[in-house]
Amino acid sequence: MNARKKNTSASVPRHRVIGMRFVVTAVAVTMVTFAIIGAGSVAERHARRALMRELEQRLVLEARNLALLSSSALLSDYPELTLHPIVKEMKTERPDLAMVYVLDHEGIIQGHSDAAKLGTPFSERMELQSVEPHIGLREGESFMGDTELLAVNAPILHPNGKTIGKAIVGLERSYVDATIIEARRKLLIFLLPVLGLAILLTSLLMSGMLRPIAKIREGLERIGKGDLNSRLKLSSRTELSVLAQSINDMADRLKAAQVELVEKERLDHEMDLARQIQQSLLPKATAKTGGFVVAGAQRAAAEVGGDYFDIFPLRDGRTGLVIADVAGKGLAGCLVASMLAVLIRTLRNAYALPSALLVALEDGLIDSLQPGTFVTIFYGILDPRTSEIMYASAAHNPIIHYSAASKRIDSQRTEGIPLGLMRDNVLETTLKDYSVAFGPGDVLVLTTDGLNEAVSASGEEYGFKRLGRAVEKLALQGCQTVVDGILESVSNWEGTLASADDKTLLVICRTGTPDAVTYPSDSGLAPSSKENDLLTYLWENREVGSQHLSVPARLEALDGIKTWLRNCEDLKRLDDRDLGVLELGLYEICANIAEHGYRFDATKLIDIWWVPPRAEGAEAPAGTQVPKGPAGESVQQLQQGYFLIRDRGMPPRLTDRRKDDTDYFQARLMGRGLGMSLIYKTMDDVQFYPNTKVGNLTIAKFSANASEKAWEEPK
Repeated sequence: MNARKKNTSASVPRHRVIGMRFVVTAVAVTMVTFAIIGAGSVAERHARRALMRELEQRLVLEARNLALLSSSALLSDYPELTLHPIVKEMKTERPDLAMVYVLDHEGIIQGHSDAAKLGTPFSERMELQSVEPHIGLREGESFMGDTELLAVNAPILHPNGKTIGKAIVGLERSYVDATIIEARRKLLIFLLPVLGLAILLTSLLMSGMLRPIAKIREGLERIGKGDLNSRLKLSSRTELSVLAQSINDMADRLKAAQVELVEKERLDHEMDLARQIQQSLLPKATAKTGGFVVAGAQRAAAEVGGDYFDIFPLRDGRTGLVIADVAGKGLAGCLVASMLAVLIRTLRNAYALPSALLVALEDGLIDSLQPGTFVTIFYGILDPRTSEIMYASAAHNPIIHYSAASKRIDSQRTEGIPLGLMRDNVLETTLKDYSVAFGPGDVLVLTTDGLNEAVSASGEEYGFKRLGRAVEKLALQGCQTVVDGILESVSNWEGTLASADDKTLLVICRTGTPDAVTYPSDSGLAPSSKENDLLTYLWENREVGSQHLSVPARLEALDGIKTWLRNCEDLKRLDDRDLGVLELGLYEICANIAEHGYRFDATKLIDIWWVPPRAEGAEAPAGTQVPKGPAGESVQQLQQGYFLIRDRGMPPRLTDRRKDDTDYFQARLMGRGLGMSLIYKTMDDVQFYPNTKVGNLTIAKFSANASEKAWEEPK
């Protein structure tokens, strides 16, 4: 046992710890030291400046006094007799003065302590330069100096104000430096004891205030080891006592959190089991039956949700489809949805009509539903032999039906009430059975309200209109793509907001293509026909004597079509009116592709080829009306030509709608209003071939007849 404790202790690394009392005390002492030293440095700097100002002031006053005394002496016949004693007395009383001179207006020395220099020209220290003093000077006065001397030159004035000489008084810099050093020594004598006392007091104060930290550290170590019953008791009246009480409160909360954590882990485990059970009730993969593909998905707002969908085979070869939404989410909704799933699988082969099954479901659930709990549900029976689905809906979301033949969205609502909303078999009186026929390429989308009621950051709902446009955009890309695309679109709409409700959808697609859509026969893409032969001819000869333009899928870039048309050799022979008509038609076609095919993605390109009447060396297919004509023919001889347009966006967006359709709202949403009318007015013929191996291809035939037709007045 002791060995085990020894190993456990050894396994915990021990780090050398520096006490907070030492660290804080050292920091405080250092800061006090720097503060006192800084204050002393500032005080010394100010004292030095004040002392220099005082010395300069005294030097200037000496020079002014000497000039005042020398004024009357220089007017006498023998000024040196008066000035010599005065200067000598000044030198005796002020030994710090390095030089004292009185000069007349000719620069002759008239006053000096040395009688031998009297009457001689002044020539000493001529190297002195002007110095900026710390005090103000009068007119005519100057301050001079070098590294060893400071001197003041004061003018000697005649009573009439005229300068008759000057007085020069100088002071050795060594005297100034000695005075400053003496002042600094006195300041240090005062500061050093103050600094020592401050350090001592700071150390004692900080050490006493931080002594409780050791007790706090010991208490935290006990709590860290799991002793949540440990309590800290401090007699301090500082914030440390508040900290100790906070630690005690934290220990109490941790103790309560431990109990809650154990309970939460138990609940999380149970919720995880509930989620696994709910997921086991949902289809595991996409279902395929008789030319139909069915896919679905569920996104719960919480760990588990109240939405449910299922796909299951029936005994007669048909397929049952169900999607339901229980009022409420979370565990309560999950339990009701699970009961619903069990009942459906039990009763699915017992009733031929969807409405009868829904009534039976309510009978089985009604006694288990709490007041206020109800279920909206769609149940349909898909018959692959007749390509029809028969369904009944108990107040569920309207179905969204995309017709590949008409390229339109149709939304169908029902009149039933939710399961469990009302007692006494009221549901049976409101339910009806409906049917929907599927054409090749048709898509049927079923959703719960979590999708259409998804809210953006601005508070706006996603809505059925956006849901319909998403279905229309994705319908031709496959069943699973429709599911993933709708969920992604709704998720982008919500942004970072948390989902408020479960999201579930079920998508039924009939494989195949509408008969009206044809594809080029080249390279085995589709069966041969005259139209496909023409497309093959144009595609194979697009680079032979033709003009090519690639433009990004944005409206501003389409303005380049005008310049390109006017630079095409064959088209230069057209007049401005015909070129304008041609430009309008091509612009509308490319704008339609940019908007609906590429959604204005500027990284995508639209390729346009002008295929001249007969590319040299190319053979036209039999039976096609490909115009002939040698290069250089006149404008009148150029009767028609073809534009081949290729994109790789969403197909298809052009239809054979030659009349204005601006009154039809859905057409305006699809861009089939006035733009389509302009295309067919400016072009002799337009054919669209979606989903070829080389992309979506459009043939636009231009002729003189189309140009004339575009300028005709409407009848």
